[in-house]
Amino acid sequence: MTQRYTTARPSLGSAIIGLLVFALLIYVLFRVAAFTVNTLVSGLPFFFGIGLIVAAAAYYVDKRVPVDFVNWIGKTFRENPLKGLVIGAATVVFAPFVAFYLLAKALLLKKVKSAVGDMQQRAADQMRDQFGTGTPIGDDDAGFTEVKKDDGLVIRIPKQE
Repeated sequence: MTQRYTTARPSLGSAIIGLLVFALLIYVLFRVAAFTVNTLVSGLPFFFGIGLIVAAAAYYVDKRVPVDFVNWIGKTFRENPLKGLVIGAATVVFAPFVAFYLLAKALLLKKVKSAVGDMQQRAADQMRDQFGTGTPIGDDDAGFTEVKKDDGLVIRIPKQE
């Protein structure tokens, strides 16, 4: 039994059609990219405005979060100007996403602070109930003398009666 090997070579017409389909595909991809960039650039003021409004809400919730973010961008720009410029431009282009991130972070920090504050208040109340003392947790007791050294070290020495 003999095996036959046949090779099929594309004709000139099929090669031209393949090149035309490939060129059409590349053209369509570039048109989609141009449309995306055009939409992004024309909508940039609107998106930036939304980002500013949301960032103002984050500033209202916790002032430190947006201020620390801007300070971080400034520090990055001083250390590496190109990286700082790219991060600054990305912050402007993606302003709504950055602002929503800052708002979420500010709300989370506010929630954590309130939970920690409530926990400290409950712990102080429990200590007061348990030991019958009127001084909150962390306050200095009158039974100690504090000695502060030049380097900032504080030594508490019990008073002798």
